[in-house]
Amino acid sequence: VEAEINRTIGMLWLQAGSYAKAEERFRLVLADDPRVLGPLATSLARQGRMDEAIQLCEFASSKADTPAPAITLIALLGTGKPTPEQVERSEKLLADTVQAYPENALLLDRMGQLRLVQGRMDEAVDFFRRFIVLQPDDAMVLNNLAVMLGESPETRDEALTMIDRALDIAGKQPALLDTKA
Repeated sequence: VEAEINRTIGMLWLQAGSYAKAEERFRLVLADDPRVLGPLATSLARQGRMDEAIQLCEFASSKADTPAPAITLIALLGTGKPTPEQVERSEKLLADTVQAYPENALLLDRMGQLRLVQGRMDEAVDFFRRFIVLQPDDAMVLNNLAVMLGESPETRDEALTMIDRALDIAGKQPALLDTKA
């Protein structure tokens, strides 16, 4: 019960932007509750302690049979301000996790989003295509893929196919219609 209370209070502190207080609560329960790993890493990164956050994700990944630590790391890299060295350091963990979980849709989606933010469009397209194989009815990813494919004359027909599928799935939503235009 005490661990659950500390985790809940830590989440409240995290949402309130009191990252040091959140960290304190998460550390109280870390040994007993691995669910706090992601929030703890987020607390560290938001305090400007990205190296510690990456180290925590690396440690968690070595102990876990799940892609969750890598997904947390992706979020930190995509929303934080990592240095080029920190991004480079993270690449091995990300590559190893994608290799270990090649059919984890959430991981593929997050990797696609990260690569998009990083401007690595070819890789983003590859991750989103792999995602669509697993979840062909995800209108948002179909839309994202259509936007990227629409940038190149060689893939515009494929982009139209993707956006038409998204429209069939989700209906005539403004964002999808905007992409089609």
